[in-house]
Amino acid sequence: MRYNEIFVIGGDERMRVVLAAVLAVVFGVALAMIYVGGFPQPGFFTGSDESHPGYPKNVTDSSGRNITIYRPLERIVVLNSDVAEAIRLLGAEDRIVGVSEELKKKKAFFPVISGKPSVGKWNEPNTERILELNADAVFTYVRWPGEEKLEDKLPSSVNVIRFDFYKAKTLRDELQKLAVLLGEEENASIYLEWHDKIMGEISSKLKDLKHRTKVFIDLKGTENERETCAKGTGMDELCEMAGGSNIAADLNASYPSVSVEWILRVDPDAIIHLSYKGGYEKSDASVLKAEYDEVKRVLSLTKAARENRIHVISSDVAFAPSYPVGMAYISKWINPELFENMDPQAIHQEYINRFCRIKFNVSEKG
Repeated sequence: MRYNEIFVIGGDERMRVVLAAVLAVVFGVALAMIYVGGFPQPGFFTGSDESHPGYPKNVTDSSGRNITIYRPLERIVVLNSDVAEAIRLLGAEDRIVGVSEELKKKKAFFPVISGKPSVGKWNEPNTERILELNADAVFTYVRWPGEEKLEDKLPSSVNVIRFDFYKAKTLRDELQKLAVLLGEEENASIYLEWHDKIMGEISSKLKDLKHRTKVFIDLKGTENERETCAKGTGMDELCEMAGGSNIAADLNASYPSVSVEWILRVDPDAIIHLSYKGGYEKSDASVLKAEYDEVKRVLSLTKAARENRIHVISSDVAFAPSYPVGMAYISKWINPELFENMDPQAIHQEYINRFCRIKFNVSEKG
């Protein structure tokens, strides 16, 4: 039986020819609707498309998932500031159509991105809103939010792409993959040239380091207990790469709480407090100063306090593509004799001018 005979059995040959022609036209129109977007399925392609040369593109994201895209990503939702910063330096912030509530609050650092529509909290996104925005991709962390809050609620046509961009050891690789997905390899190479220059200078000064400074990384806490970072966290990696030895590296949890008594017993040479309150959204360094005073008061009996080696760094510069700036500050704090001629503030200002394209004077605002 020929294919049109499932509809017509018997009759003359002319009817068969007419039916075959009608079916061919219908089939062609259906295909055309798929390829020009007649059906609301962003990212729907099963093979190469001549209208998008260079596609499909394939990378493995940091969750280990294979990501294949069949056309340019033009409607992006971003759930955290780390990947937003990477997308901006690649010159693709105009493709962002939705952001988390937390990103909308960062008006000074993200004057354009913060004006995009909200899709809810970074760890509790509104998937209905994401679909309303006709997003073709959502960028988020590897661990947060869980798949039950994103992938399980979105159709497969919306690519959920997971990169961290807060871990120094994986950021370079993540940026290269992001550049491939966005077709912005040239802008990535400009940033990576700057990145490699700063990181290469730091590495060369530390290559013959014989003694590592004992460092306590402070996040928050009380008079009796402080939260810190163990091995594998972003701050632990920065500390290690800057020539320090994280005294809490071998503790069980990623972000364990330790007693002040334990800190005094180990007695770190230096203390680095990570601030989530200060940064670009503040008009001056008063918030960082208040946090510094608190840490110095609570841990006043440590060697670090006695020798004035307590430092505060904003999360705005410790992570994301700006982490070489954080590395410059931390390296000089931990090994001041090796980095006497390095100017972290100048490196910081250069990063802002070249890759953030915002008006912010580091020397004036701290």
